[in-house]
Amino acid sequence: MNEFILDCSFMHTKEKTHEYLREKLGLPAYYGNNLDGLWDILITIDKKTLIIIHNQRLLIQFLPDYGEILLNTFAEATQANKNLTIKISD
Repeated sequence: MNEFILDCSFMHTKEKTHEYLREKLGLPAYYGNNLDGLWDILITIDKKTLIIIHNQRLLIQFLPDYGEILLNTFAEATQANKNLTIKISD
């Protein structure tokens, strides 16, 4: 199983968020640095993967609307891909 830990305290802006996601999740070069690109990658994961998200409250503090959409993207991707599990840990 692949396991990744994301710390939202590093997600101050949209740009920093996508740079951080690219680095921590090892996203491919064609990742578009946007939520559509993230969705496309998350729903095609073919190996059991756990993503643990820490400090979600900071994400919502830094990026209120965008942070909510990002968290929803992760949540909805778990429903579309049985190989993906997301845990929120604050």
